[in-house]
Amino acid sequence: MLIKLKKERTHQEDRRLALWLATSAGLLNAIALGAFGFFPSHMTGNTSQFSSEVSSTDLNDIIFFATIILSFVTGAIIARIIVLWGIMHNVRLIFCQVLFIEGLLLAGVSL
Repeated sequence: MLIKLKKERTHQEDRRLALWLATSAGLLNAIALGAFGFFPSHMTGNTSQFSSEVSSTDLNDIIFFATIILSFVTGAIIARIIVLWGIMHNVRLIFCQVLFIEGLLLAGVSL
């Protein structure tokens, strides 16, 4: 994701980036599973659970999983629009800024 914006990146930098992203995703999943009983970053699992809830006609669970899926898709669209804007305006750190804002929002929600 950062290849276009930086001429060279070392293997060590790639490994550090992967470590931080995997750690934050794992922490988010662990916290959400303990607090709410679902994995927020696994959309295939949430979509499967949504289809299961549709067959059981539990309206509260249907609305819950539909909201999770809609929030994920909406967030992905907004992030992509911001990144495209940043690329068009030569904002070199746009990917970092989007990830930073996401981290702040997740920290705010968890508090």
